[in-house]
Amino acid sequence: MRKDTAKKGWWVVDADIKGCFDNINHEKLMLLAKQRISDRRILKIIWKWLRAGVISPLLSNIYLHYLDIKWERHYNHLGKLIRYWTILW
Repeated sequence: MRKDTAKKGWWVVDADIKGCFDNINHEKLMLLAKQRISDRRILKIIWKWLRAGVISPLLSNIYLHYLDIKWERHYNHLGKLIRYWTILW
């Protein structure tokens, strides 16, 4: 759904991040998690999940929250980000 941008219309961009779970930088994710989680036991569990190859949409939200903050600070003039999850059974 888009209109001609020269006429100040709308753009809708749909991005699928299903492959992000396999490509997230674990060290960066842990740095972001440490900003939000103070319990070292929980941080150790998260690190073990990452080492075992387990990552969930919950953990990816930590990463995506950082993206939201950067967008608001630097790119908000380009449009609004709307994030949602679709669960396929």
